[in-house]
Amino acid sequence: MQRKLSEFEAILMRTSNPMDLFMEWYNYERLHMSPYYDGREIPWQAFQRKMPPAGSVVVDEQIKEEYEVK
Repeated sequence: MQRKLSEFEAILMRTSNPMDLFMEWYNYERLHMSPYYDGREIPWQAFQRKMPPAGSVVVDEQIKEEYEVK
C-alpha cells in the first residue's frame, strides 16, 4: 500500500484523506489480481457479479443468521 500511495503524491497533496483515494484506485481502477479472473475484472465488478439477487436470503455460515439482500 505504501508503494502505491507514493504514486499518487501530487493528488494526495490536494485531498484530505489519502486512504479514500487509495481505496478508490484499489477497488475501481486496478485489475483484480486473482488468477481466476484472467485480469479482465476490477474488484468492484467481481463483487457485483458474485452478489445474490435482490430479495434473496443469505445465511451467515458461522452464526447462522439470515439477511435479506436489498
